Amino acid sequence: MREEHPDESELCARVDGLLADLSAQRIPLPPPRERTRLRTAAGLTAEQVANALSCRAADIAAWEVGTREPRMPRRAAYARLLDGLKALEQPPQTKIPARQEPTAPGARTEQPTLFPTADHVPPPPRRPVPRQRLVTPTGPLAVITYTDTFVAHFTNKTQLPLDASELTGLLQWTLDSGLSREALSPFDQAGDPLLVLTPAASAALHLPAELDDRVTLRLPETHPALDRLRPAGFQLTRRGFGPWPRIYRPVTNKKRASVQLAVMAWGALSQDGWHLPTLSPADLAHLLGLYTERLLTPRGSTAVCGQELMTALRRCCLSECDQRVSAGRG
Repeated sequence: MREEHPDESELCARVDGLLADLSAQRIPLPPPRERTRLRTAAGLTAEQVANALSCRAADIAAWEVGTREPRMPRRAAYARLLDGLKALEQPPQTKIPARQEPTAPGARTEQPTLFPTADHVPPPPRRPVPRQRLVTPTGPLAVITYTDTFVAHFTNKTQLPLDASELTGLLQWTLDSGLSREALSPFDQAGDPLLVLTPAASAALHLPAELDDRVTLRLPETHPALDRLRPAGFQLTRRGFGPWPRIYRPVTNKKRASVQLAVMAWGALSQDGWHLPTLSPADLAHLLGLYTERLLTPRGSTAVCGQELMTALRRCCLSECDQRVSAGRG
């Protein structure tokens, strides 16, 4: 019910609130293609941006395509994120040296001496220190190798030394790094990250060079490497620890915590339809990245990947029974 004689100050406050809402909805945003480019250039996934803005990954996809626009208060936060990503791409500006004023005529200038004193000896020129490039884990997978330490090679041919000494450390780094594959369709879900262990990395993790059980191709459950997984909260699937093991933690707050491994020393990526040639870790990560962009992140044999691809693009159909047809047949 409207008031017959409202207060003037109350009416002004309502009008000011309405104008503030309209001005907030007009916060400028980059074009949809620029939003996608800024996110992918920073190595962020749609799920990471959605978690930061407390929304769904489908909302981020709609904003980047341009079918929908964010509303307040997420519009202001989304604009702040895009401005920050754009600022990270701009190189630092160099200061222009100040122009020296010419000396006045008749002014006495200091003459250089043939043998300068110790107070006027100029310091030796400093050699510029090369600026190290900050490497951010990106992509759905990483190839792990080992020389003096574990090194992760990514799909964009960058590499990053890892502060890990055992399998549990590698798994925890993977879950914290943000490696993941985006969903291929509305019927799919984000893929688990893949770690490809080279023979050098497997030896550093104290895994055997080959599996003794040639029938099931599984590592015994009493192996010391598997004993360290349970105290850290990790579990194995029913397939056990073979050439393509999957290690996970129980679902917490509807979030998966699973990592797919590929042990090259045990035949992963060299049999079961793959038959990849011998490549360097950087080239292998780049090749698997191209395969993932066009198809799916490897999870096992090529047959398994084909089945996973069909499921990701179209969910399995469920049989339905028409009750009227059943009644007529009865």
